[in-house]
Amino acid sequence: FSPGSSLKYTFGAYKSDVGVPGPVEIPTPDASQYTERIYSTIASDFKLNDISNLKVTLYGDKSILNYLEPSVAGADTYSTEKNGEANVEYTCDVAGINVLTAGLRARYDWLDQNQIGQKDATTKSVYLQDTLDFLGSWIVSPSLRYDSHSVYGDSLNPQVSLVYNIDDNL
Repeated sequence: FSPGSSLKYTFGAYKSDVGVPGPVEIPTPDASQYTERIYSTIASDFKLNDISNLKVTLYGDKSILNYLEPSVAGADTYSTEKNGEANVEYTCDVAGINVLTAGLRARYDWLDQNQIGQKDATTKSVYLQDTLDFLGSWIVSPSLRYDSHSVYGDSLNPQVSLVYNIDDNL
């Protein structure tokens, strides 16, 4: 890779099998919970030239959560959840005072649970942000994000933030 570029891979796994006694008012001493999670991320940051870079991130995880309550019929819950996400982001520093960021994001969420059945949703997003640092200690960041969600529909989300830096170290 060119200097200033990177490629990172992250992997994690977690497993537990624990008792879940419930609240003092309604104890459930025989209840237990089994949790298993595995996740992975590949993140790249490519320096294209002196003023711009491209970030690409891929993420995925799978979680299993099973709650077993032997003393209550029908209370057992078996859940499997899967999530996947891809994000592409381009950043360009214009004249050292204006940083433009544009990106695309896609996310898929899937849940299979014995109490509610199988559900899934996708989110597709596009976003644009401009960080203006031309007022000395003041930074203005207008941004705009458009999300298209398969369950909740579409939304346009504008935002403006204003930051005052007391000094460069704070």
